[in-house]
Amino acid sequence: MANKTIVAQLEKNKSDIEKKQEEIRHLKNKERKILTQQRNAEQKIRTRRLIERGAILESINPSILSISNEELKTYLQQVLQTEQAKKLLQSITQSEKLDKSLVEQGRTYTPSTMVRANCVAMGINPQTPLKTKAKT
Repeated sequence: MANKTIVAQLEKNKSDIEKKQEEIRHLKNKERKILTQQRNAEQKIRTRRLIERGAILESINPSILSISNEELKTYLQQVLQTEQAKKLLQSITQSEKLDKSLVEQGRTYTPSTMVRANCVAMGINPQTPLKTKAKT
């Protein structure tokens, strides 16, 4: 009788183990599906960003349609490596960081605040009037 109880308990334990293993397989499949969906969503976001940026580039300078991808790459590398381009990009990214920090702090700001922040980021005194070319 004791043997029957032990055998019954072993069979129950085996059944429980099989159920848990099936649950583990189910959860692993669910994890794979979620990871695949996440990768697909990230890929869609990247594709959209690339298309939008390409469209922006073409709208600014339609003549780039007539050059090869390699020529475009060379052109952009040369243009974007100038000091002026580097400073502009730095000021834009710094102003975005400022935007985020002000919003996180619950502070509001005006466009003039952003202009002053960009001037400071570029090393320009915001109180100094800009020099303009005289009309001839």
